[in-house]
Amino acid sequence: MSIYRFEEFNVDLTDPTMEVVKATYAIGEDLGSVEVVLSVAGAKLYGVVFEGFPNSDDWGDDDVVAWAESELEKHKVDA
Repeated sequence: MSIYRFEEFNVDLTDPTMEVVKATYAIGEDLGSVEVVLSVAGAKLYGVVFEGFPNSDDWGDDDVVAWAESELEKHKVDA
């Protein structure tokens, strides 16, 4: 069981599943954001935006998902 804390919701989520919704960049910017939906048992859904995805000419969907998963781990408070 893993617990993730999101201060913006004042909630701890236990074993959330993540769906990447969209990666967004501004023209000429080096960093973008990734919007995800986290869901937990009981069908609670939380929209989260992770900021700071590095923009490059050759990123793909797998890169976005891997980066979002690493950002999710930063919110982990219990293993």
